[in-house]
Amino acid sequence: SIIQHLEKKNTSPVASFLFSADSGNRADPFIIARSWVSQFISQSRDAFELACDKQNIQCRKTASTTEVIQLLREILQKLPQCICVVDGLDKCKSIGSWSALQNRSLSSFIRAITHAASKTASRILLVSREDQDIRNEISDFTSRPVGIEFSEYKISPPDVQPDATLVSQSIVNRKLSNKEQPVRDKIVQRMVDRSGSMLLHIRLMETDLRGGKNQKQLEHIVDQAPVELNGLYDRSWERIMGRQRQTEAKLLQYSDSPITISEITEALLAINEDSGSTFEEELLDDIDESFVKTEIIELCYSLVELRATASIGSIGSRTLHLTHFTVREYLLQRDPTSGAKLQTNGSMQPLNISLQNNILACDI
Repeated sequence: SIIQHLEKKNTSPVASFLFSADSGNRADPFIIARSWVSQFISQSRDAFELACDKQNIQCRKTASTTEVIQLLREILQKLPQCICVVDGLDKCKSIGSWSALQNRSLSSFIRAITHAASKTASRILLVSREDQDIRNEISDFTSRPVGIEFSEYKISPPDVQPDATLVSQSIVNRKLSNKEQPVRDKIVQRMVDRSGSMLLHIRLMETDLRGGKNQKQLEHIVDQAPVELNGLYDRSWERIMGRQRQTEAKLLQYSDSPITISEITEALLAINEDSGSTFEEELLDDIDESFVKTEIIELCYSLVELRATASIGSIGSRTLHLTHFTVREYLLQRDPTSGAKLQTNGSMQPLNISLQNNILACDI
């Protein structure tokens, strides 16, 4: 990875931060600076001593955003050629209303870290999808400190084609293990070409690959896959609605924290008033891999995925997540009224399990 390459090639400290759909404070870009400072403190004695001095002055109170940015600047001045990296900066979105005093926006964050790095030998790497707010800020020469230089590299399909090929091979070898190698190689190449080497696009095509299909059918499946992500989401959503089992994806849409398999299974056992089934009739024999695959994951097609917890435990402790943060955006677009529900849930950490179950039971 880029981070590993930088750490291997540089003797100076490297701090990195990855924004994801599960980041609890995605609306506050300044958590990036806090993370950078924390990493520098753990890597450098000089940075540690700077932080200790600040802590003594503050009498052990939590540092404000202004104090964190000031400490970051002092660290960048003290340590030569530090490297700061943030990936997925475009995923930092404002959720809910903001205090005018906080002024926590992408623009103010980019200005703050730019000034913090001015007149130092430090480097900052921002990795992002195309985002107009970010582009406007880095293109604003009037607010740029003296001595700051910007350079841009646009990632193109050839840059990620080797990775796309490896991912496609892994999927095809697993899903089409009964096919001859030449057939699998052709399907792999078609997937890479159709997706434009976009890894998420490749993952979303996985659901339709089945070993019972012949080569022509498999080629047709890949060739007819929608080119745009929203087209793939539309297809999955239509299938879910066609089976009238949108519950799992809808619950995730309204929840701002991951849901364990045990929690969602408990909710699925709620009595369905329309079907008239009883609790005893719905009770599961066991929560096993087969149940999770056929009754949760496959029903949601490519919109959700299962992840293991940090500690090894039962399958019930694994958590269900949206495949990608763009799925979340897509679901919100389909139901504009869910925005308010999402904001409400965002202030409830952790979410009450009973509330989750009630919401889910109403949708079954």
